[in-house]
Amino acid sequence: MDSLDLARGIYAPGRAVSGLTIRVANKPDVLWRIFKVFSDFNIGVLEAAIPTFMSGASEITLFFIIDFTSSNVSLENIISELRRIDSVLDINVLVGGLEGWVFNTVHFPLTVHDVRCIILAEPALKGMIETLRREMGLGGAAILFHIGSFIGVEVAGYCIKKYDVKDLMKALALMRYLIAAWGWGIIVDARFNIEKIKIELNIRGLWECSVYSGLDSSQSHFFRGFLAGYFSTILNKSISVFEVKCIAKGDVHCEFVIEEK
Repeated sequence: MDSLDLARGIYAPGRAVSGLTIRVANKPDVLWRIFKVFSDFNIGVLEAAIPTFMSGASEITLFFIIDFTSSNVSLENIISELRRIDSVLDINVLVGGLEGWVFNTVHFPLTVHDVRCIILAEPALKGMIETLRREMGLGGAAILFHIGSFIGVEVAGYCIKKYDVKDLMKALALMRYLIAAWGWGIIVDARFNIEKIKIELNIRGLWECSVYSGLDSSQSHFFRGFLAGYFSTILNKSISVFEVKCIAKGDVHCEFVIEEK
């Protein structure tokens, strides 16, 4: 799979780069017409932020970082050409405060559908996990589990309300897509017994365990708690979760066993 860079900005010293915010009407051809202008004038698109077109929304704000170093037209001419598109309602130029930098500071706050979110890169995530473990030992691992469990309960409640998830099959299918879309990990194998309420999951690249290597014990506490909270809410039963394989120990995947207590 290809990774998705969520830097929301770029550093290109010595290049003619600019950020453009373009407010457009929600019409089927508007994106094609904007990209055609960029193509016609040999404009490189270094980043394009296109928010989800929500049903019923009449307009939306797009953000582009463009590179016109190889173009023979000015930024002003590009903007003039874009304004000729009838679906384009407004255009603004975003100038970086530091030379060579352009960041998308227009789209705020960040949301996943209608729920606010933030971006925490691996150094921040690793710092939080290691601080809890260093300062609190086994108690830190327990706190991570309970935080994950609370989040699992909240996510399950949201899924029940928004997506009408009420059974194990649908809950598992939705979670497979959600954790991949959120960048948590990829479920590569799922085995389950509905009658006994037992699930086995193999997950590749689980973020919580990928920050470690060469250890002799499983390292998932947050995600293990998430699974417990998520499935206990969906199934309305007490659930236990065990991590029996872990990439932090050198295993190919993290493997979890989820079963009724």
